Amino acid sequence: MGKFRIAKFLAAVLPLAGIGNVFAEASLHCMFNAKECEDYADSSTIYQVPDSINTTLQVELDRDTSFVFFGSIKKFDIEAYLSPYHQHEPFLLERESKSRQAQTGQPPDAKYGNTAFGDNISEEDKERFVAWAMPHIDTINARLESVPKDLQTTFRAVAPDIDYALLKFTYDVKKVYDRSTRKWVVPADSQKAYTRQILVRRGAFVVTDPIGLRANRSAIRTNSQYDRIYTSNGNSTIVDEKKLDSLDAFASRHGTFVPQAFEVEVIKNMSQIYMNRIQIALAEGNKDVLRKTVDLLDSFSVRAEGAFVIGPVLNLSCQTRQFMNFYLGTYDDNLHNDLNCLSTSLDRRSNDGQIFVMLRDSVMAMQQSGELEKNLANLPSGDRAFWRIITAALSTSDQNKLNELIKANADSIKKINQRDFVIEKYYKEPTLGNLTAQVGMGVGPSFSLGDAHNYFPIDVTPYLWLEFTYRGFDFGYALHSMPSDNLTDSTFANAMFMDFLFGYRTFRTSHFEHRIMAGPSVIFTDIRLRDPPNSKDGELEEETLLRYNVSTSLDFYFSGIKVDDPNDERTMRKGHGRLGLRLLVGYTGYATELLKNSDGGNFYATLSLVFQGYGSRLKKYGE
Repeated sequence: MGKFRIAKFLAAVLPLAGIGNVFAEASLHCMFNAKECEDYADSSTIYQVPDSINTTLQVELDRDTSFVFFGSIKKFDIEAYLSPYHQHEPFLLERESKSRQAQTGQPPDAKYGNTAFGDNISEEDKERFVAWAMPHIDTINARLESVPKDLQTTFRAVAPDIDYALLKFTYDVKKVYDRSTRKWVVPADSQKAYTRQILVRRGAFVVTDPIGLRANRSAIRTNSQYDRIYTSNGNSTIVDEKKLDSLDAFASRHGTFVPQAFEVEVIKNMSQIYMNRIQIALAEGNKDVLRKTVDLLDSFSVRAEGAFVIGPVLNLSCQTRQFMNFYLGTYDDNLHNDLNCLSTSLDRRSNDGQIFVMLRDSVMAMQQSGELEKNLANLPSGDRAFWRIITAALSTSDQNKLNELIKANADSIKKINQRDFVIEKYYKEPTLGNLTAQVGMGVGPSFSLGDAHNYFPIDVTPYLWLEFTYRGFDFGYALHSMPSDNLTDSTFANAMFMDFLFGYRTFRTSHFEHRIMAGPSVIFTDIRLRDPPNSKDGELEEETLLRYNVSTSLDFYFSGIKVDDPNDERTMRKGHGRLGLRLLVGYTGYATELLKNSDGGNFYATLSLVFQGYGSRLKKYGE
């Protein structure tokens, strides 16, 4: 079978938009076969099954006399495949075909020429597939000749999504249903690998009583890795083996059986028509027509959930609907489903976006004329505060002014969902991110104190450090040293300090930051020969000890803190950097047994060049 046809069929078994959603397979969100995703796909499929054929697993078990088993799909093959309307012109009626031949001089397309068979299919199965699919196609084409032109046009628009297939499944059988005892038993060796062929039809077809379109759907899964109960007419949802012991309780619940195939109604997509009517009524200021059309759009959206609709079903976004309710004087905040409301995006290029702009302009005109405040005066105080914020967001581009308005009114909003909505959607105050990083390098004098002063004189030493600050708390480390060039005539000593820093940023302005820090220190002391005959023999003794450190620092940055536009998500995710100077003064305790009477410490002061990396974030309301 051609690779193209196999790829097309495999694509078809994933849920597609509109008429293409006929082979119900794992959701596009579930390409890795996660169990939760398959559960969700089951629920979606069962939801669309017509009530007339919807049943429970128990009812299906009681009436099914075939081989019923518990297991999973081990392998599947496409034995035969036919896409009669794909790529070629839609299947022509006989008279249309002859007309085309007369006009072009070309013979009509070979009937059923778009059929593909697998390499291992038997002649008997080929004949069975052809005898099943071809008469159905002939019947549809015959009916198509007698239906209205608009229905013919609609059918031809969706015809490329029509497919016929013969699938061969091989199952891994783990349990077999014994009807006489209603128990699950271990399968015989000959039953452990079971093969079943299934004829699958996908897509729209014409009916004449009454005249219209219907669609074949299949809930067959081709890549399920999870155990189910399989009957000749479908399968259960995902089943855990322990549920088999209490099958009656499990199987009697609704939503436990997924039929192998069913038909649904194909309805005309009225949403675009209603959206256009809304725009016209809004332009004319006809609120009565507007109310009726919005109700029709909502009713159609509900109806479309249980049927097949050609093309996307459109509706008003949360933001547009809020202003529609305000414009119509119902003042419904549309927050009864607040999660959807918060997440619904507004596409200004679509009908919804154009309607929103028209409503926005109307509300802004009401603000300028004073009509807005008159209308708000009749509302409860909490609702007045809510709508003041919502409408103000239309007329101002100054986020600071909007933030101040929210601060002045949000606490007056009594309904929690209204308050949460305006705070989460409209309150945007940028500030420095919670996490900053500082790295620096500098030099400064090092003073040894106590007995250590006898061995380590004042010297200028380097100071290296790295530090992170999260919500004002610091953690990092620093490296500095305390050298002794003249321990004796033939030796010198060196003390290397690794200070672990934990501290707190006591204050921060646009250019200054101050910190206090303390923590443990690891001190490495070694004594070396001044001029060793061999460099490998230069080290005489070494010692590692643990002490403590305390320090304080003041940073001055050459540039201030830059915060990003809160309405630009891309820039809010970017980081910034700035240069400055750090003056640091600290003390680290010191002791070693390598040198006599060497207790004391190291006092140091450094001036470092500091680089700070930081980002922006949005403040929470009330922070």
